[in-house]
Amino acid sequence: MSGDEAIVLFSGGKDSSLTAHLLQNAGFDVTCTTVSFGITDAWREAEHAAASLGFAHRHIELDRKLLDQACERIVADGRPREGLRQLHLAVVETLAPNTAIIADGTRRDDITPKLTPAEMRSLEDRHGTEYWAPLIGMGHRTVRRLADRLFQYEEGTSLLIGDYEREVRARLTELGHNPSTLFPVHVQSKIIGWRSNNG
Repeated sequence: MSGDEAIVLFSGGKDSSLTAHLLQNAGFDVTCTTVSFGITDAWREAEHAAASLGFAHRHIELDRKLLDQACERIVADGRPREGLRQLHLAVVETLAPNTAIIADGTRRDDITPKLTPAEMRSLEDRHGTEYWAPLIGMGHRTVRRLADRLFQYEEGTSLLIGDYEREVRARLTELGHNPSTLFPVHVQSKIIGWRSNNG
């Protein structure tokens, strides 16, 4: 990849969409990239969201063992925090080689998945890439303010989007676990398109 190309880990929600918009407006050639593990086709929701905003989209299917390792950690912990963080780090490590810029929509007040500063530096030093989290200084109110200006989106606690959690939940169910006992209820967003004054 050239220095003008960037991949944005993309779920189809407002955080990753805002990240893609910021990079594209700064003149980078952005590809919204959704990772899955062959459990569901929820990645297609992210593909639709990217198309609704006019972004290039790529789907990458990674080894299911990464997902299974995350599921094992979640079950052992009785909560998803470290398992999802472990999965996110594994995905970034897998995609970083030969990638000039890899970005995600991590916000300041996100609990997981979120890389530590030391992990970010290590990733960049070992792979010669740049890891960007342009929303890392923003809280949820700031992101919402920007998203409300730019996007049409819906929110809910059971939206079908292309994030890791969707496949983690599906895989846990396959393995005989009840995801609702492991995951807290939280609101997610799903992009529908640009607001009329930003299309």
